[in-house]
Amino acid sequence: MKRGFTADHVSAVEGTWGADVVSALAPMAGDTVIDKRRPSGFFGTDLDRILRARRIQTVILAGVSTHGCVEATARDAELRDYYVVLLEDCVGAYNDDLHQAAVAVMASRYEVVDSRVLLGVWSSAGISALQKTS
Repeated sequence: MKRGFTADHVSAVEGTWGADVVSALAPMAGDTVIDKRRPSGFFGTDLDRILRARRIQTVILAGVSTHGCVEATARDAELRDYYVVLLEDCVGAYNDDLHQAAVAVMASRYEVVDSRVLLGVWSSAGISALQKTS
């Protein structure tokens, strides 16, 4: 598979800085952490089982790479009958043309919104962005 990186460039390899969690997004006590080793967050993980056990029906996506991991996770979520929402301002890629193309494809299949819209919906419903679901 074409990766677009040189031999001395690694990305998200366990034990390297590329796999480190950004401090502002560090898990909080009680958060569930899933180690993803393939483009889709569902492939080879317990994500589907965990979401279903919590009766979660919507998957909200953020991350990189829009045309790779994000899109793969969106498609797998759809195949598992989740309602998929892409946070357009919370995804990105190393190539803007690929990013824009992936957003356009996903917009034809899923809900695509700005994170401020989602936060506004949650606020109007009285839901804190950090509130846990049961």
